[in-house]
Order: sequence, then structure tokens, then C-alpha cells
Amino acid sequence: MEKMKSGNKIFYGPVASRRFGFSLGIDIVPYKVCSFDCIYCQIGRTTEKTIERRKFEDINEILLQEKIKKVISGGYKIDYLTFSGCGEPTLHQGLGLLIKKVKKISDIPVLVLTNGSLLYREDVRNDLFEADAVKISVDAAQEDIFKKVNKPFIDLSLEKVLEGIRYFLSKFHKTIFIEIMLMSQVNDDYKHLQKLNLLIQEFKVIRLLDKIHINTPVRITADPSVKSPDFQMLKKAVSSYLPDAAIVEELKHNKIDVPNRRETDELQKEILSLLKRRPETLQNLSVALNTAVNEVLKELNILVKRKKIKYKNYNSLNYYYM
Repeated sequence: MEKMKSGNKIFYGPVASRRFGFSLGIDIVPYKVCSFDCIYCQIGRTTEKTIERRKFEDINEILLQEKIKKVISGGYKIDYLTFSGCGEPTLHQGLGLLIKKVKKISDIPVLVLTNGSLLYREDVRNDLFEADAVKISVDAAQEDIFKKVNKPFIDLSLEKVLEGIRYFLSKFHKTIFIEIMLMSQVNDDYKHLQKLNLLIQEFKVIRLLDKIHINTPVRITADPSVKSPDFQMLKKAVSSYLPDAAIVEELKHNKIDVPNRRETDELQKEILSLLKRRPETLQNLSVALNTAVNEVLKELNILVKRKKIKYKNYNSLNYYYM
């Protein structure tokens, strides 16, 4: 059995999400073990591409951690307990049991973010049946784009993945989100958008979709050539070709009312925990950490000076990363 780092490193947040409100992240797969190597991934290239399910972490050790109980009982705003993080969570063969145990700790809804690649497997579907909500990524409606965007494990074809998604949709009766990541001159041309719409309509015949999110790269990506579509053109294209979908908008920092929640000496640990999983701007870190901008900036400057983190300008914003 492979071991992840101990302590509370499997938990991060609660963080402010553009799609799901405030989310306490639960990261149960080591960096960056995944069935895909998506060109838009915000945490970099896949280091181990696999479809083998393994028990990466002792379930009892996870459940004994007081961190999750402390956060849940600490009065923080949490909309979802979210299995996501540094890899594909369905690769953990104990996912279903862990969801059951987490639900015994709290009545906060459990959400799993998955690329959908393993839904052809009965054991994976059974694990996800324990969740309250599942978000499935579908970025392509034709094989060549699927291979270009998602760079899947060699045994995965688009049709195999879609068949698994279709079957899961027919059996899962709780909340379903579909997310499509659109990139300029990669998968955003009108012909492909039409095919994506046909796929969405096919899904809707199987069952109601609670939300269809159109996302765009807003952070540093694994492939530096990846760009977001022009927003006005994107709005027009989505309204014309994906009328049931909604574009995910940026966080509105001035509309989020959150209290400070930690002492300064804890801030660097929290910053590093978040940046391990995705690049972030100063403003997003401030919201995610429920901490004033000037306090976060002070710690960021210290971490940069100590060479623990770096920053890079992307889309006219400075993103901090590890």
C-alpha cells in the first residue's frame, strides 16, 4: 500500500470556488496520479498516468484525523465536502467507504470532482453512488480532440469513457454537474460546439442535469500555449450552440463576506497547502483563506523570498505557485 504524507495535508480549505461556493477539499490521491494528462490542468503535467485503482491511504488513518472534524465544527462556511485535489479521486479504491465515513461525521453534502474516465467500471460507479453530488468533466465530443485535450491513458477511448458516463447517469439519482473546459482554437470552434451540444442533449434524455458549466483556463496551465477564448465571442457561441450551459464567472471578491479564521502563524502552512494543488492570485487566496489581503501578501512575500513559492504573470494577473 502506498502512503501519502501524513498529517492534515489531505485536507485543504475551505476554499472559495467559482462553481460550488465554499468547499473543504479532501485530497486522497498522490500528486499527480491521474488517468488523463489534460493540457489545461492547473497543477501541471501528470507524473503517473494510470487506470489502476489502488489504496493510496489507509482509510482508518484518514478518519482518525481531527482536522476535518475541527473545521466542520468550527463555524466556517462550507457548502460541500469535496473529493478532488492533486489527482483523479476515483483511482482510490477506498473512495466509497471514505465517503460513507465522512457522511457520518457531518451532514454537509459530499461532492466528487471526476474526469469520468473510470465510470465504465462497476466498482467506481458503486463508490460514487455514495456521494450527494458528482461533477463530471466532458471536454470533447470527438476522438481526436479528446486525445489532444485530455491525453488519456492508452486504453481509454472517448467512446469507452462516454459509455461509462451514460450508464452512470442512468443509475445516479442525485445531483449531477457536467463541466466543459473550452480553450481557444482547441475545442471551441462551432462544429465542435454543435457536437458537444448533441452530446449534452443525449445526456438529458437519460436524466436531468442539474447544471452544465462552461469553464475556461484562468490559471497557469500544464501546456503554456493554452489560452482562454475571447469572452464576448464565447458568450455568443455558448448562447447559440450550448444554450443549456452557463459560463463560469470569476469570483466577486467584494461580494463575499467571510471572517478571519486563523492566527498569522498558521497562514503560511495554509497558503502552501493551497498552492500545492493549484496556482492562485493574491485576491483568490485572500477569499479562500478568509484573511485580509495585506496579511496574505506579507506571507506570500516571505515565501517568495525563501524560494518556497514562485509567481508568474498570466492573463494580466500574478499567480503564485509551487
